[in-house]
Amino acid sequence: MDDRVDERRGELREAVELLSRLISIPRVSRQETEAADMLEAQMQEWGIEVQRTGNNLWEVAPHFDEALPTLLLNAHIDTVKPVSAWTRDPHNPLLTPEGVLYGLGSNDDGASLVTLLLTYRRLRAAERAYNLVFVASAEEEVSGAGGIASVLPLLPRIDVA
Repeated sequence: MDDRVDERRGELREAVELLSRLISIPRVSRQETEAADMLEAQMQEWGIEVQRTGNNLWEVAPHFDEALPTLLLNAHIDTVKPVSAWTRDPHNPLLTPEGVLYGLGSNDDGASLVTLLLTYRRLRAAERAYNLVFVASAEEEVSGAGGIASVLPLLPRIDVA
């Protein structure tokens, strides 16, 4: 049991570290290049054969089978501009003793992006009765043409997202 607890703690630390790195990079819509570069490098380090169009990153998990349904995990990289009401540097991630991580995009959509990416990494290595696709999309905050709409034609048929 202790090994599983240690493994989960390690995964939590990894998620917080990756989200902190993401927060530290300004990534307003249409200016996501540096964040996409960082995520692409991380995915490659994990052995994910990431594809890229603009600032959109994706992979179709190994063992794709046309006869199986396909699940898409998608979250967006970009944020809105910080507003003047910020009381701290929005790009300086702050983890409180209570476990709250502050920073621009920590919630919308950094936490979802990191969670789905780590989930995808785990699921892609497992035996599945479905196909799996991961997309980290750009320009969501502005419904930009260079966002997920530019990637969907490159993907296989998606049954559930």
